[in-house]
Amino acid sequence: MALTLPRIYSSETLRKAATCELGADNLRYLKTVLRLKPGDKIIVFDGFGHEFEAQIDGFGAS
Repeated sequence: MALTLPRIYSSETLRKAATCELGADNLRYLKTVLRLKPGDKIIVFDGFGHEFEAQIDGFGAS
């Protein structure tokens, strides 16, 4: 059974091979609710039809 990656909305226009910063609510959800860690994969999408697999680099200062 394949695992489904969490999908997270970004208000930024996404580009391939670029870094994006997610808002505090998304970061809290990924870290606290889903218990993801740096290195875990997610899907990030925007309102312009772009969707990319991404890797969590970190959650910033805690």
